[in-house]
Amino acid sequence: MRILTEADFRSEAEPVLRQVFVNDDAFGQPFSPNIVARTITYPHSEYIEPPLIDAIISAATNLLGDIGCYIYDL
Repeated sequence: MRILTEADFRSEAEPVLRQVFVNDDAFGQPFSPNIVARTITYPHSEYIEPPLIDAIISAATNLLGDIGCYIYDL
């Protein structure tokens, strides 16, 4: 896991994020119409301990076949 700077987020993560989420309005139409399958995760506002992060990554890998994920806080 690596913590992204704001500049890293803007250049690396946000373009990928916008392929899935067209905006940050969770109650409107947040998803791109190009997305066929969707997994909903909830942002958090407090530090997540590593055992929970490991569990989230393990679930994403084993259940969904993902090779990585982004976790962000508000």
